[in-house]
Amino acid sequence: MLIKFESTAASAPFVMLENDVKPLLRGMLQDNMQEGAVSGEHLADALAHLEQALAAAARRAAEREASDNESDEVDDDAELPVNLDARAAPLLDMLHKAKAEDGSVMWKPE
Repeated sequence: MLIKFESTAASAPFVMLENDVKPLLRGMLQDNMQEGAVSGEHLADALAHLEQALAAAARRAAEREASDNESDEVDDDAELPVNLDARAAPLLDMLHKAKAEDGSVMWKPE
C-alpha cells in the first residue's frame, strides 16, 4: 500500500510504500501508521523524535558495517539497502518546512 504525505506548508506531496513509512512514523512516535496528522507543538516534537531515531539508526548501521568489515568475506553481488536517512529525506524536509511556516503534515493511504 502507498501512503501519501501532504502539508499545508510550501512542500510538494509525495508517496512512500507502507513498509518504508512504518519506521519513520514510529520514529515520530505516531500510533496510526496509515492515516494521521501532526501540527503545532506536536509537529516540533515529532520532528525532534524522528531526528533522534534516525541518529540512533545511523549509529547502529555504522556499528554493523564496522563489524561486517572485520570479516574477510565480501559479497560483491549483494544488493545494498537504501538507508533510513535517504528514505526519510522528503519527510524531514516537509516537517521542517511545516514547522517553519506553522503548518501541518498529514498522511493517508493513496
